[in-house]
Formats: sequence, C-alpha cells, structure tokens
Amino acid sequence: MSLIETQQMLSLLKELSLRPAASISELKKASSINEPILPALLWLSSMGFVTRKEISTRHPVIDAIWSITSAGRTYLAFSESNPINIAPVLSQFQVIYTIPPSIRSKIKDISVPTLYEALVDLFSSSLHEVLICSPYIDELILPLLEQARGDVIIKILTEDANSPLFKRLVMTKPNVEVRCIKETAKAVQLYQVHAKFICIDNKSSIIMSANLNERSLYYNIETGILIHNNSLTEELSRFFRQVYSVAKQFE
Repeated sequence: MSLIETQQMLSLLKELSLRPAASISELKKASSINEPILPALLWLSSMGFVTRKEISTRHPVIDAIWSITSAGRTYLAFSESNPINIAPVLSQFQVIYTIPPSIRSKIKDISVPTLYEALVDLFSSSLHEVLICSPYIDELILPLLEQARGDVIIKILTEDANSPLFKRLVMTKPNVEVRCIKETAKAVQLYQVHAKFICIDNKSSIIMSANLNERSLYYNIETGILIHNNSLTEELSRFFRQVYSVAKQFE
C-alpha cells in the first residue's frame, strides 16, 4: 500500500509543531518519509490543520512554506492520545493540472499541485527505480532527475533517443538508460512512442496528457491522474518493461 499511513501523516504535523514553518524538502528529511507527501499535506490543509505561504507563482505548492495551525496542534494532541480513533483516508487517485498562469489567476479554489509539482514530489520519493515514457522531452527533465538519489535506476522510453540531451545524460549519469521507438517506412511514419506516464518504485505513478517539456508542464492546459496504488502501478510498470525490451537502444 503506497498511501501515506496515518502515523506518517502525524509525523508531518509533529515536525511542523517543532518549528515555526518548514518547506516540503525539510519535512521529508526531518520525518524520514520516502513517499509522496503532497496528498497528505493537502488533506491536512483542507481540514485546516496546516497552512501554506506561497513564495512562488510558478510552483505555488511544492515551493510553499508550511506551518501548523492551532487546530492542527489540537488534532495532533488528540490523535496521539487516541490513535485508534484517527484514521484519515487519502484517495489513491488525484486529478492534477497544468494551467497557464494567466488563466489560473482567474480560477478560484484550485488548490491541487501542478503536474510539475507532483512530479517533483514523486521523483524525490524514489528509492530504487523510475520508469519514464514520453515522446517529447526537453531540458526540463534535468531538475526532475536531480530530485532522485544518485543510485536510483532511471529508464526513459521516448521517440528519439539520439538527441543531444539524451547523449549528455547517458554520458554523465551512469544510472540513466534511454531507448526509443519510432518506425518509418518510405518516409512515412508507421508508429512511435506517444504514451505519457511515469512509474516510481512500483508504488506510485502518473498518467498524463503532458509531455516532459516546458510548454506542456507550464504553458499548456494539461491534465493527469496521480496514482498511489501498488497493483495499478505494477501493471503499468509491466507494460513499460515489455515495450522497453523491444525498443531501440541508445547508440
């Protein structure tokens, strides 16, 4: 089960109760949680147990500074003395979006993280393996890859593995492997990679309309489904591995 357990959620409140405020990276490090924590923080926020101060219009959630409220302190104290009675349920699925800033500012009640923020949370939670499938990828993938530990195996399936970006990646990062699928005949394209999804450690995944490039993750209107479900993520991972096994290796 890949959901943040109740005790882990309470650990976030506990850490926030020990300091005036904290960033998401500070909370992950202090609480030793190796799972995506945005769903838990957003649930706590919806209940009025935490608040966030946005310091970036581009990443309003992932770069925010979080603090505990008086209601959160009361909830923490009650849950510590009545652990059996506290069992918040987090959804295994979450709809997330990319919305251009000019449109986002006109829409009320958009409190979910953006696609890019969800990806940062996923990559920084990886422990063993990241599987990436996307036809169009640009340099925006570099800061995402930096979120993962250096020993995490990263496999990328795309439509052109011989782009300069991937050549640099493979040369400088021994934990990264890139393969491609794009078939043409007589100058006619027959098929290519077009799916866009990412799997993290067979526990969490995301299926999205967006490519891993700046236009899709910041300026287009895109949607995605964030999945915290082992069986579905394992099924998606199996599909990736089957296709990856017949893909063309990096030259």
